[in-house]
Amino acid sequence: MPPDKPRIPSACLVREPGSLAYPSGLYSLTPPPVVYLRGDSDVVQRPMVAIVGTRTPLAEWRAWAANLAGRLTERGFVVCSGFAPGIDRAAHRGALAAGGHTVAVLGEDVFDVRARGEREGISELLDETLRRGCLLSEQSPGGPRVKPRQTVARLILRNRIIAALSQGVVVAAAWEKGGAHMTANWAARLKRPVWTADFGQDTPIGNLRILLGGASPLPADACAAAEQVSLSLTSSCGSSALGREP
Repeated sequence: MPPDKPRIPSACLVREPGSLAYPSGLYSLTPPPVVYLRGDSDVVQRPMVAIVGTRTPLAEWRAWAANLAGRLTERGFVVCSGFAPGIDRAAHRGALAAGGHTVAVLGEDVFDVRARGEREGISELLDETLRRGCLLSEQSPGGPRVKPRQTVARLILRNRIIAALSQGVVVAAAWEKGGAHMTANWAARLKRPVWTADFGQDTPIGNLRILLGGASPLPADACAAAEQVSLSLTSSCGSSALGREP
């Protein structure tokens, strides 16, 4: 007999292609994945900008990502990222600190992240993300534990979901290699705009490569950068879709 399917906890919402509440951006993927959510699932229906980058940023880059996230939430956008150390978490924190909403796209399932949160001292960030946003993953809760190599593969795959959910992708800071490059590549493939920060002499090599690949530069002034992103996306999203919820 085939093994029983893992039981989905009641706190987890399943979104399948064709369902009414399925995130529309994921239809740009082939095939559109089934995804699992915890938290406020309504935020995935709102205009979203991804902010991604290195796990080991300079303090200046981390602060820029957090500031940009806050400024974008003030303009009505949900901030999406991958909940990794460094730029990702700075973006989540910046959005939440400004009273906005955030979506964390995970490589593991939406319950396994609790152990990582306790291990890495980010349980408070995790709880606030569940209150003011949601966790999203294509990994079914209760599935078998995976090996480290499989975990890396899942992290690579989640980059395409970050790109597909978002109206555009900002690479705050990236070194020569890393997941931010993959997310930017997916965004370009899906016809999403890509931006990256220009910090002058402090611009990391990854940003320079992404600029050479056709991304638009953003200024080191995060407020001006948010305005540039917002103006670019408002025409495509429609200003009526950007009303901020309380």
